[in-house]
Amino acid sequence: MKTERATLGSPIDEVTKKHLQDVLMNLRFENPILAEAEVGRAVVEIELSQPLMNGMGITHGGMLFTLMDMAAGSAVRSLGVTSVTLQSSINYIRATKEGRLRAEGQVIHPGRSTVVVHVKATDSNGKLVADANFTMYVMDK
Repeated sequence: MKTERATLGSPIDEVTKKHLQDVLMNLRFENPILAEAEVGRAVVEIELSQPLMNGMGITHGGMLFTLMDMAAGSAVRSLGVTSVTLQSSINYIRATKEGRLRAEGQVIHPGRSTVVVHVKATDSNGKLVADANFTMYVMDK
């Protein structure tokens, strides 16, 4: 039985929001927070700490990528479907050393087989840290 997808930009219910937060917490990734969510959009935030830094004392690129992947996956999950990352491309713009990182995922193409998500990561001052595109493969068909 196919489920009907909600309209992009519409609010998500509290059950879905709680599910998204539970999924993030189960990843055991330094306590990510689902800061905002609506259908087709999700914002995941994390407070930087020493374990998230590389040998040069700046945010590890793999950690930043993972945070952005979590935002992309949460944005797709808000559509009511399950997905996995099929392809991604990230551009690292500036280094960060402290504060909070915010990754905002926005669905730009909600297809039946794949969903394309644009994700931007910003620092505590709202400055762009990284920009990425994710193609997510929809598992529910």
